[in-house]
Amino acid sequence: MDLSQIRAFLAVAKEGSFTKASEFLNLSQPSISLKVKALEKDLGATLIIREQNNLHLSQEGRLAAEKLNRVIDELNSITSYFDALKQESANKLTIYHTPLNSHTVVENVLLVARKTGHSGIKVSTQTCESESKVLQQVERDPHSIGITSSQAASPLISSSIIDREELMLIYNNKSDYSHDSIDLSQLFDEKIWLPELGSDTLKVFENKIKPLGLDLGDFRCGEHLSEPIMLDLIRSGAGIGIGLCNHKDHESKQFKLVRINEFSTPYAIYAHCQIQSSAVVQALFKSIRQSSLELEGKDNPVLERSNVQLIQSESTENTTAIRVGIQSRTIQAVVAGRAIQKLGLYESFLNELNQKSGKPYSVAFKDYHSAAPILSELKSGNLDIAIAGDYAITHIANSLTAEDEKVVLIGFTSINPMGSGSRLMIPRDTGSLGLTNLTQQSIQVPLLSTAHGSLLYNLHRKGILDSTEIVNLELNPKRQSSYIMDSTKSLACFTPFDHFLESEYGYVKMEDEMSMPFSFYGVIARLNFISQHPAAVVAFLKSNLCSNHWFHTTPSAIQHLSKWTGVKESIVNQIIGERQGNDCHYMHDTTIRRDWISEFTSTLFIRGGGNNKQSKAHPPIIIDDFLKQARSELSLR
Repeated sequence: MDLSQIRAFLAVAKEGSFTKASEFLNLSQPSISLKVKALEKDLGATLIIREQNNLHLSQEGRLAAEKLNRVIDELNSITSYFDALKQESANKLTIYHTPLNSHTVVENVLLVARKTGHSGIKVSTQTCESESKVLQQVERDPHSIGITSSQAASPLISSSIIDREELMLIYNNKSDYSHDSIDLSQLFDEKIWLPELGSDTLKVFENKIKPLGLDLGDFRCGEHLSEPIMLDLIRSGAGIGIGLCNHKDHESKQFKLVRINEFSTPYAIYAHCQIQSSAVVQALFKSIRQSSLELEGKDNPVLERSNVQLIQSESTENTTAIRVGIQSRTIQAVVAGRAIQKLGLYESFLNELNQKSGKPYSVAFKDYHSAAPILSELKSGNLDIAIAGDYAITHIANSLTAEDEKVVLIGFTSINPMGSGSRLMIPRDTGSLGLTNLTQQSIQVPLLSTAHGSLLYNLHRKGILDSTEIVNLELNPKRQSSYIMDSTKSLACFTPFDHFLESEYGYVKMEDEMSMPFSFYGVIARLNFISQHPAAVVAFLKSNLCSNHWFHTTPSAIQHLSKWTGVKESIVNQIIGERQGNDCHYMHDTTIRRDWISEFTSTLFIRGGGNNKQSKAHPPIIIDDFLKQARSELSLR
């Protein structure tokens, strides 16, 4: 006996016809007949009496129909009960989180759930003691979403960024403080609320200040409070504080958030669900991904807060000192040099690396006035990483000897598709001279600089390279008077030095074009160094990406760069700020443009040395794997 036989018999009993029963059950009449006969055989009784064109239930048939109808009703009731349980389970959502992620992030998930249109979703939250416990629960529960500060390594779990948090200075919204960013050193003597002792937020804060050579004692008027108490006091106008803030905090009308420049790279917060999660969770997670894309707006780097460990003092005995060459007065490259140094970004990533690998690193930034000494130091092994312009990069690729350290290009820092921004300066009282009028004369230029490459290119293009003497110009802002050697001296240089000469020493820009079709600056490194310390190379490129993020997202970045370099704000803005219709505007871009390098090497690179017959040059060695890894570690697409 089975249910199909029972249902066939009851259909015949109800309809009084095998034909109508077959239509009711959508089965053939022979199939109905066979099922009824099989039931009668199992029961050992005749249930239906067939008489010519008439059929009716036997006494046993009436008894069987009455009892079997009750059985079917009970079965239908049981089925309905468990179907309801399944539906309830399908509309259930549990959000697992740790105490640190328990406030606005969970609220964000709830808001997204409402936007998906699943009004029948029953949501509950559960706090876990650790992020590993959160992920374990998500692996077990297909009706759940987990919130952590790190991506999941499990192949059973899908992860997406749901929010970002940044350590920021928090003011009462009625405060008259007008700046949108501040240097950490400006807070040393401020009465300020710091994160609670022993809290995870304080651990993040200490991890950020330690690489800068700071500790909690440097905040001489700082006091530690829990986040709720701190916010209540700030709300009432009693002081300012430092805390982790997300995008919802930015929208708050009660607080004013001020970026702390050294803390500008945000931490990611991730949502997780099972790969095979319920339909409701899948729909919700899809909305979370979309919300995350809208939140990003741009391709911005993020850090993982779970990587934060309280930095311990390292022994300096076995420390590897990384030497980085920068040009702090070369504004075209300042975001990849001076800004990284002032923001403490490289130290931060190296300290994170120290904790993971147990191999201590330190960094020493070396500031140079031009590219020539940088290339010399790289060749001799006295520098490991450096920032240089297009001409210097191509020059070193074509001048290395067997004894020299091999140097490779590992990333770009800035580009200018409109030109190099180089200028040829002459004394104001010399009269209007073109470049061709300087034949048989000498021109001073910082050797191996972008301006040097521009000058050689234009002298070669006009056919006067062999008849013009090129003399090294040492750009030392502390000894600017040394630029002026005689009344007819011509100088080739790049911004900001053309502004110094024009405003302070009576020089004017020549009318002749002294630029290039395009220009770029890049990160170069010794091949031996990147082979032995790949993780440290990735850490530097991550620093560059985060410095770019700081520059693009901090409205007062130009002001800070001016303060850090000593170059006037208007000049910094002209070079890397808002475009003003000239070719001196550089844009920060880390992507290596192989087509630019190929064209520069084949058509724009001119060797010096007084020989107009140029031998074929070859491009620098390019290794972009480190940049790809850096982007991946910062969750950049």
